[in-house]
Amino acid sequence: MLTRTLGIKFNVVGMSNVNETRSPVLGVCAIVASALLVSTIYWITKPGVAEFNAFNERVFGQYYTAGAIAMFLLYGLAFVACVGLVAVATVLAWVRNESPRWVTWAATLSTLVAPIASINLLKSA
Repeated sequence: MLTRTLGIKFNVVGMSNVNETRSPVLGVCAIVASALLVSTIYWITKPGVAEFNAFNERVFGQYYTAGAIAMFLLYGLAFVACVGLVAVATVLAWVRNESPRWVTWAATLSTLVAPIASINLLKSA
């Protein structure tokens, strides 16, 4: 059943995967999601983004403090969900033994660098 849903084949012991390679779909997904996270944070923190500020004011501004808390929770949840998606895609890329291996290494590097770069962008805003 696990083989059908995730595409992972396990040997008799059940811990290591059979030595076969797959296309780097999840590795590329992790790299793209990392780039999307950093570019979205950069766009949000860029000065003069009137559309984003108007959206925040229209949706959250009428609730004052509760709106600020809701905005913080919503954007924090979106950030954690995106970082989680990147981490899960990277781990599954390693488990699936995707080839070429440099894509999996690039996905791992982007998984580590993207949240740090995003937080630094938010601090500098």
